[in-house]
Amino acid sequence: MLDIGKEGSLLWHFAAKSDRTRKLAASRQSLYLTNSTFYDPSWKVWGTRGEEQVTAKKELLEHFKTLETELGDKTYYGGDVFGFVDIALMGYYSWFKAIEKFGEFSIEAEFPKLTQWTKRCLERESVVMSIADSDKIVEYAYVLRRKLGAGAK
Repeated sequence: MLDIGKEGSLLWHFAAKSDRTRKLAASRQSLYLTNSTFYDPSWKVWGTRGEEQVTAKKELLEHFKTLETELGDKTYYGGDVFGFVDIALMGYYSWFKAIEKFGEFSIEAEFPKLTQWTKRCLERESVVMSIADSDKIVEYAYVLRRKLGAGAK
């Protein structure tokens, strides 16, 4: 797994030399971010209560803010081309509704650029055919909350 803290500066040093290397570094970074940075606070938003949930929500909102900043005015994270970073992050999209419900916030209201990006991605048949049903994810989150002792909300 890529350790951004240890390898990031080296990757970005080489990234300055080549577009291909920069895209590879961004792809690896996106996998690292989606797999470790988002997973822990996400499940704590829908799977816990109290201070743990509040702390996780704050952390997750900061990550969403970073995503929105990185996206900027680009169509996709790679620019005009739907790419690997977009694919990795859209795999996470199915959980947005559960995160919003249990975290009591709106991604659309707080992160409009991120919302527009998801809408663009959802115009792609390959994306729509590859993601889970958000309503079923919410139902599943209710079941998991009970199993985790967080109860129904």
